[in-house]
Amino acid sequence: VGEASGIAGMTIGLLMNLGVGGY
Repeated sequence: VGEASGIAGMTIGLLMNLGVGGY
């Protein structure tokens, strides 16, 4: 679950130009 959440978070972070959504 952690990996899936991390990948999804990173993707969202990149799309939102935050780069800190990797959780």
